[in-house]
Amino acid sequence: MSVTFRRIALFALCVTLAGGAATACGSRQTPPDAVVQAGERLRGNWLLTEFKPAESLEAPIQGLLSAQFNALVVTFDGAGQMTARGPGVDVARSYRITQALGAELSLEIIDPSGVTYRLAAAFEHDLLRFRSHDSPFRGEGTLRRTQ
Repeated sequence: MSVTFRRIALFALCVTLAGGAATACGSRQTPPDAVVQAGERLRGNWLLTEFKPAESLEAPIQGLLSAQFNALVVTFDGAGQMTARGPGVDVARSYRITQALGAELSLEIIDPSGVTYRLAAAFEHDLLRFRSHDSPFRGEGTLRRTQ
C-alpha cells in the first residue's frame, strides 16, 4: 500500500469519524455549528465557585479573589459581550469562541485595550471548568450555571 493511499485513507477515516469535521485529525478549523452550539450553551449567568491561580498572588489580590467565590457572577450574552460583577468588581469585556468540539471549547476574552486572554473550557453538567492560559490570570477555575 503506497504512502499516498494510506494518507488518503487515514484522512477519509478521520472525516468519517468526526462527522465531516476534520478537527479530530489536526485541523484547527471548527465546524460553524459546533461554535454556535457552544455559544448557546455558554449564554447565561455563571457563578465563580473556585479559581486556583498558577502563580501565587500578593495578599491584597488573593483577598479580593477569595471574596469573589460564590459571589462573582459572569454573564455571557451570546452575542460576544460578557460582564463580571462581584465584590469590588464590575467589568464588561468582549469574547469570542475560537473552537468547539463536543463539551469542550476554546475562547478568547478581550479587554478594552485590546489585550486577549485565552481560555480552554469544558461543560460538565451545570459546571464550566476552565483553564486560563495568560498572565496575570493564568490558572484553573470553575463556574456554576445560575440561569
